[in-house]
Amino acid sequence: ENLHESFWNSFELELSKDPPNMSVISARLKEIKMMLLDCDKTLEEELNNNIDVPFIEEMLNRGVIDDKYIYNMCNYIVDIVKRCNSESQEITLEEFRTGMNEQLEKGIMYKEFFPIFFRFLFENIDDIKKRKEIYNLLKENLEN
Repeated sequence: ENLHESFWNSFELELSKDPPNMSVISARLKEIKMMLLDCDKTLEEELNNNIDVPFIEEMLNRGVIDDKYIYNMCNYIVDIVKRCNSESQEITLEEFRTGMNEQLEKGIMYKEFFPIFFRFLFENIDDIKKRKEIYNLLKENLEN
């Protein structure tokens, strides 16, 4: 638990530097893509077409951040997590999306937004993977 908290604190500190270390955002995006592929291998082409990490890195490095692009990308990622998740999590994900969109529309600083965004998604995707493992184990046991 302490290591987990330390990771997210470090992430937030990197974004709070002057100038901010925006490379941590692209690193988390790459991780999100890999985690989603672990949930559903058929997503690879779709994720590559919709989460253009090199474009995002260039945008972040130049300091020319397109807020609408970020808004759309974040909503797209929530949509993918929702598709991979069970119906029981739908309300939680929609509540998160509503809050996320409200914060983005109000102009939340990215150094505050991205730690919350990525942490929520990482935890949700971890839960998806755990449930998938349990399902596969139960299925295997029933077949034997």
